[in-house]
Amino acid sequence: MSSESVEPKWFQQNFHSLEHSLNGLRESSFHQKRQSAYDRFCQLGFPTPKSEDWKYTNLRPVVAQALERATVESLKSVDASLIEQVAVPDLEAPRLCFVNGFFSKELSDAAELPNGCTFISLSELLHDDAHPLRAQFEERFCTLSQGSDDAISLFHNAFVEDGLILHVEKNASLDKPIEALFYGVADSKGLVRYPRLFVIAEQGSKATLIERYVSTGKPSSLTASYGEIFVEQNASFTHYRFVMEQETDSHIARTAVYQERDSRFATTCFSFGGSVVRNEVTPVLDGPGCETVLNGLSVLSGNQHVDNHTVLDHAHPHCESHELYKGIYAERSEGVFCGTIIVRPDAQKTNAIQSNQGLLLDDTASLNTKPQLKIWADDVKCTHGATVGQLDQDALFYLRSRGISKNDAQKLLIQAFAGDVTKEVTVEALRSYAESEVLARLPE
Repeated sequence: MSSESVEPKWFQQNFHSLEHSLNGLRESSFHQKRQSAYDRFCQLGFPTPKSEDWKYTNLRPVVAQALERATVESLKSVDASLIEQVAVPDLEAPRLCFVNGFFSKELSDAAELPNGCTFISLSELLHDDAHPLRAQFEERFCTLSQGSDDAISLFHNAFVEDGLILHVEKNASLDKPIEALFYGVADSKGLVRYPRLFVIAEQGSKATLIERYVSTGKPSSLTASYGEIFVEQNASFTHYRFVMEQETDSHIARTAVYQERDSRFATTCFSFGGSVVRNEVTPVLDGPGCETVLNGLSVLSGNQHVDNHTVLDHAHPHCESHELYKGIYAERSEGVFCGTIIVRPDAQKTNAIQSNQGLLLDDTASLNTKPQLKIWADDVKCTHGATVGQLDQDALFYLRSRGISKNDAQKLLIQAFAGDVTKEVTVEALRSYAESEVLARLPE
């Protein structure tokens, strides 16, 4: 590692512990990918604020503590009653539940998945050479990070053991969303969890996935999440992501997306919980006629820090992207937004719109925003904008003059600000859940 890298010793011990637990799978091709990622990560180390992409987010306090890798033994510590306590009210969606990154059949509704899709856990697939998804998995797994020196992707790839493998069949239109619940729990020691998401939405298909992260326990822990989503020709995939870790836990995630021609991908990320949170979304529009929608909403208080980092790569002509990230920051919380739009030389007729808006409820809250355009084509329409401000005092005065209390008037204005993002949630129960969480996360 370079002398500028964060160099905790626990990840070395954790990797040796992982290898010891693998038995015969230590010689598998999958573990060779782990080993390769681990070796390269050892050379790079965790990113520091000296890296431009991490200028405003310091991982040193997160990884300086001794952390142990989560193991499958965690499944014994969670029962159905704990899962029901964090359920989304009235949500009609089969649930696939993972505890510390490991699939729990007992806590899941895998048998109730809608027609047209197949699910298997990563750990099960690694033991089943004859499974119909094995060939596609082997061909595509890690390809969206292949050749990348992104330390966080390497860190995850070095340790991943289990995860969600979802396949949506050609021309299938799922009649209900699917929920992936990643439940984190730590007892006496801080843990690192490595949940994985791997999705193939085949040609002409249509599906919705809800990805939620919640955690409990006293020790500070870390979730390192990585997702690969392949949206094939003329397919439509809608994705909702909720980060609701407890206030002592941190969360580092990347969602890599590959789109083929005439496909549509839409994601909305809600950051409500966690001490230090980094959300990365990196879609590649690798065919003409693609549409991509990236939305995000952060509601922070205390000393919370959330960094939303997006890279939209327009590689072909006649594609559209729409990006809206909003944040509500109270007390001493910090927000970061870094959004990059890339337009390749052949990507003529690109239409890309990006907006970042921050609402500071206290003078001690802050937002660092950095929109970027990298354009190598001349026939395009690309715009970006960023605004940071406080509640509109004229609007507040108007509401109070109508007999509305100051507290209620503030909540109405905040709801309206957040509504530009929450209204895009098409699943009614999920939209109501997001709206209620916005108000619940605000300090009095």
